[in-house]
Amino acid sequence: MSEMLNALDAKLFVIKTRTQEFFKDLKDGEYGVSAVIATVVLVAIAMILAVAFWGKIAEVYKRLVGQIDTSTQIKADDLK
Repeated sequence: MSEMLNALDAKLFVIKTRTQEFFKDLKDGEYGVSAVIATVVLVAIAMILAVAFWGKIAEVYKRLVGQIDTSTQIKADDLK
């Protein structure tokens, strides 16, 4: 049991160290900061587009579900 806990402790230490190094490099490196900013901007644009076209997306989804439901009913009736 003690060996398992020691191994787990060692793995957690490695994970913590790597995470700290990753965020330090991200903070200090210019490329890392620009990549984060670009990602945030792209996510924001995707959310804005989803909100803007929500009505159309919902309409397409309802039509698609209706077609699936209809085709499922037809196939179930064919089996009888």
